[in-house]
This record gives sequence, C-alpha cells and structure tokens, in this order.
Amino acid sequence: MYYRIYLFLFLIFLNHFLFAQQNNHKPKNIILKNNTFVNIDDNSIAYIEDKKSSYNIKIIDSLFTYTPTKTLKKANANFYLTPSSYWFRFEIKIKEENQKDNWLLKMDYALLDYIDLYYQDKNQKWQVKKTGDFYAFNTREIKDKAFVLKLPFNSTEKHIFYVRIKTNSVFQVPFSLENSSSYFQNILEEEVFLFILTGVFLTLIFYNLFLLLILKDFSYLLYVLFIINCAFLMTGIIGHNAQYIFYNNAFLAEVSIIPISCLFFFFLVWFTQQFLHIKDYSKFLYYCLETIKVLLLVNILFYCLTSQTILANRILHILILVGIFMLLITVIYATYRKIPHHFYFMIAFIFPIIGTSVYVLKLMNILPHIFLTTHASRVSLALQGVFFSFALADKYRMIKQKLIETQKNQNEKLEIKVKERTYQVEGLNQELQTQNEELQQSQEEILAQREFIQGKNKELQEQNTKINSSIQAALIIQQAILPYQEKKDKLLKNYFDIFLPKDVVSGDFYWLNEMNNKTFIAVIDCTGHGVPGAFMTMIANSLLDKIIRIQDIYAPAKILEHLHQDIKIMLRQDEINNNNGMDMSIITIEKKDDTTYNIEFAGAKNGLFYKENKNKKIQYLEGTRKGIGGQQNEKTHFEQLSLSLEKGSCLYLSTDGFIDQNNAQRKKIGMKNFTALLEKVANEEIQNQKQHLLQYLESHIQNTTQRDDICMIGIQLS
Repeated sequence: MYYRIYLFLFLIFLNHFLFAQQNNHKPKNIILKNNTFVNIDDNSIAYIEDKKSSYNIKIIDSLFTYTPTKTLKKANANFYLTPSSYWFRFEIKIKEENQKDNWLLKMDYALLDYIDLYYQDKNQKWQVKKTGDFYAFNTREIKDKAFVLKLPFNSTEKHIFYVRIKTNSVFQVPFSLENSSSYFQNILEEEVFLFILTGVFLTLIFYNLFLLLILKDFSYLLYVLFIINCAFLMTGIIGHNAQYIFYNNAFLAEVSIIPISCLFFFFLVWFTQQFLHIKDYSKFLYYCLETIKVLLLVNILFYCLTSQTILANRILHILILVGIFMLLITVIYATYRKIPHHFYFMIAFIFPIIGTSVYVLKLMNILPHIFLTTHASRVSLALQGVFFSFALADKYRMIKQKLIETQKNQNEKLEIKVKERTYQVEGLNQELQTQNEELQQSQEEILAQREFIQGKNKELQEQNTKINSSIQAALIIQQAILPYQEKKDKLLKNYFDIFLPKDVVSGDFYWLNEMNNKTFIAVIDCTGHGVPGAFMTMIANSLLDKIIRIQDIYAPAKILEHLHQDIKIMLRQDEINNNNGMDMSIITIEKKDDTTYNIEFAGAKNGLFYKENKNKKIQYLEGTRKGIGGQQNEKTHFEQLSLSLEKGSCLYLSTDGFIDQNNAQRKKIGMKNFTALLEKVANEEIQNQKQHLLQYLESHIQNTTQRDDICMIGIQLS
C-alpha cells in the first residue's frame, strides 16, 4: 500500500515540475483597491523565456508589445531547474491616489539568485531595482526573508512593471501584492510561528545531546546531526540563514543549501540504518542505503569542485526521491519483520509524506497558498523529529527493561550458585584440614630443597664471576689489537672512530697500518658477536698482519682474496663444513701531491662512502657481493676501485651495525637514511660529525636495545 501512495505522489511531483502551468491568453490588468491584499487572478502575469540571458529591457518591452506571450495560471511561476532567465510583465492600475506609495511586490521564495524590477519614472525612462539571493541581506530594500520591493507609482494610471528572474535553484515564484500596513503585521505573525518551530528543533537538539552524553549511544549522535542539518536546511529554504547567519555574505548563504541538503538526507539514512540495525536483517537494503549515502557525499564533492548548481540540484532531487522510496521500503520491511522500535519510526515517516503531499498540491494550485499549506512541510519535519525522539526514548526504555530483567536473572543464578558453593566450601574445609597436614610435610621437604638450591646458586654466582672476569680479560686483549691513539693521530690526523660492542667484547674491529708510503685502513665485521665474534677478530687481525706486513701484499682486492683463502685453511672449512667468516671494506690512502690523494678500495659485501671536497653529495662505492670465509662462489673475484680525491674530502667506512639498528617500532635506520645523515653532517668539523652521529643513534635506539656490534671510521684528507 505504501509504495503505491509514494508512486502516485512521485508522478504528480514530477509532472508538476516538468510542465509549468501556462496558457496563451492576453494578460489581464491588476487593479489595486483600498484594501490590504490583492489576489492575482488567472492570466494576469505574462512571461517570456530568455534562454541565453541576453535580453535587455528595451528588447523585452518590444517583445511583449509586438509578439504573442504566455501567461501564468494563478500567481505562481514554476519552471523547475532551468538555466534560462524569465521576464514577467505586470500591468497594474491603482484605484486610490493616497495608496500609491503603500504597495509591495512580494516573491516568497528565498532561493532566487537574481531579481530585477524594471519600471518607468516620470520622464518615461526605465529604472531598475535589484535584489536576490546573490545580494547581501543588508542591501535589501525591505529587510525580510522573502524578496519584497516597493512598487513606484507616479499616478493612478496604468503602470507596466517587468521582473527579470534567474536562479540556479528550483525556479518557482509565488507572486503577491500586499499593502505595507498589513504586510508587516502578517510578517510578525509568521516570524513568531517560525521561531517557535525553530525552538522545537533547538529543544530536540539539546535534549538529545544531553541523552547522548549520558547514554553514549551512537544513534543519538546521528539523530542530533540529522536534526541540526534539518533545522539549517529549513531556515535556509525560508531565508533565515541569509537574514540572521550570513547577513553580509550572500555567497555562503547560497552555496550552503546543496551541501546541507545532502548532509540532512545523509544523516537521515545513516540514522535509519543504525537505529533499526537493518544490516542484521537485510543485507540488500543495507547496501542500497549505503550506496545512497556514498552518492550524496560524491554529490557534495562534485558541487564543491565544479559549482554546477543546476546539475547538482538535479542529482540531489533524484537521490532524495530514490532515497525516500528506499526508506519507505525499509520502514515497511521493519514493520513486517517486527524489528524492535519500528512503530514510532513508521509513524515518524507518515508526517513528511503528508507534509510533502500538501506542499506539492499547493504548488499545483490545487490547495490554496495559505499559511498552513506554505509551512506544512516544515511542521511535518518537526513532527518527524519529535517522533524520532519518541523512538529513541522507546529504544532506551526497552534496553533498560532488558538490562533489569537480565540483572534479575543473574541475581537468581547467583543465589543458586552461592548455595551450591556453600555446600562445596563445607566439603572443601574438610579436605583442607587433610591437605594442611600434607602441606606441613611438604614444607619440610621444601626447606631442604631450598637449602640445596641456595648452595647451587652460590656455585653459579662463583662461576658467573669467573666468566665475567674472563670476558673482561678478553676485552683487554681485544683492545690491545685495536690501533693505539698515537698511531691513529699520526696516520689519520683528522678522523673519528665509533666502536660500540653489543656485548662486552665485539665481533667488529678496525685495522690500521702504514706500509710503503700507503696508509691501510680496514673495517671488519666478523661472524657473530660477543666471545665467538672476538675470537674471529683475533684471527682476522693476525692474518691481516701476515698478508700485508709480512707477505707485502698491498692491493686491497688481493688482500681480501688471500684473507679469504687463509680463513678457509685456518678454520678447515672444506673439511668440517665450518661457515664462519667476515664482511669487510679496506682502503689504501697514498698522497700524490700537496692537494691530491689516490684511494684504492675493495670490499667484501661492505662499501665505501665518500664526499668530495666542495661537493655536498655523498657518493657510495659498493663492495663485491662475496664474503670472506665460508662457502662462497669461487668464480666471483673481489673488485678493486680507484679514486682521486682532493684535500678536504671525507671517507667513511662502516660495518652494517649502524645501518641495521632498529628503533622501538622495529624500523631500521637503513641505507637511505644513513646516507642522508652523512650528507647532513659531512660539512661539520670531523669531531662534530662523530657527536651528531652518536646523538642520532642514541635518539633512534631509545626504548630498545642495540642489536649488533657497531664499528665506523670517518677520515678527512688533510
């Protein structure tokens, strides 16, 4: 039954807006007598459509004079959404001389963008009065929510008035002629009624906000947002937004209507979904309503990006028509399925149907343009809001009743459980007495075991002390193989070193020596860390001494190759499948002249960072993708690279400990951030660079632990 009523109203509504009520009779004269209001009779208003909005008053005067025109039936023009301008012609004669300054032309529709009233002065020259929604409210001749203009009469003879109107909203103009003495009395009565209606909305808003704060129910939030947008839309359509909110900003008053209309219906749909829990009963209806919500938001975005008011209005009307249909189907379905709280919800939807029907019948001139028919839709929205509040209150009442029943059932269950537990406790007391005797025996056994454990703990502490002493001794030995301070100062001059073992001793170390006028610098990352790693550093240090200082092998690539073979031989890796080894980078620095240095580099999985003098960018030489020791691809040979750098250039050698260090969120510093950090600090003094690097590392490692040994050397050629 409901869908048939809706379909009937939809067809009437569509027919009304697609076909303006018009005919081609010659317009009648309007005679103003000594009264307060004049009904504009049939065929009293002639009009012409200006499709390109290009006509001026002279052209229009000629067209109305010499060409056939159309006339409006009744005093209500309605052309739905149209890009055209329309010119209307009134022929008015005033009956009483003393009344000629008291008559007003009223256009009681707040969404007309531009209104121009043309009239002839005493010298028969055309004058114009301008108003409309695109003009600030403070510029209006009569300060009213409707558009009201004083009609200038020079005598009691016939006067011709032209009204040009253009709007991007629905084009409807209820024309009326009123005496100023009665007009302001009528306005006062209507404003009182509208403020009472606004008060109803404000009461609903604050009352439900109070319930929202108490109950923390999401339905109340959606309902409050719906009521706020409903009130804002109502005041916007009747003109109160321009009058009281956007008094000096006509643009905001105009552009706010479409977004507010979309949000009004958006929150109505969302409130319906949430309140009726429709997702639990019908996935189809739920996703249909979800689609409407998405399309409403898309329409807001489309309007804001394109300012296509007419198209956005058309889309909005279609979405609202389809949405109302889907909401009615949802309410009918909720009634059929007897979804909780459906009764008040169904009653709430009846009011806007009645209000919309009365409003449409008024626009069709089937019902008279009186106070009740004009405000029927607004009153129906207020009543709908009231019954939505009843529905929410009913929901709260049922929830409270259910909670009381649940609490009562739980109390009964608890009483039964208490009795059962009382019997159980009595039985347990007897068991406890027996268990106490057993516990006393167990306590004696525990005391004996505790003495035994204390003895073992003492032994473990002694062993731990010995192990720590051994590790501290190992640390002293490892520090002995690192280059001493005087040697570093002599060979490197401007440099910094960062040596941070993960444990007491480290699997990372660096090697420094000078042979044949070449300075050898190597940074080595041995397999493992702690004591196992420290053993590997001892082996690596000895083998480097042998290869470079005894065997006189100076080429970095050959040094890596000999070190690889010696590790395999020393650890018998081909026999026992031992896979320990190391990654490293090694360079030689040879001074060519006073300003130039030759750099030879080779790397086993580790690379070389460098910055040329007067260049802010950090360069990177990648090492060979082959480690030292263990099972490697023997067909891959270590590659040697050469550089020629000026005095002032910087070189950086580092193991992967710094780069792979993670923060509390397990995010590593990474190669990209490490390179950017070097670029940031590279122009600082060399010791300042070290401080910046350590500060960055300390900040990054905060609230977590060091994951690997860290070893790094920075050198400035000088």
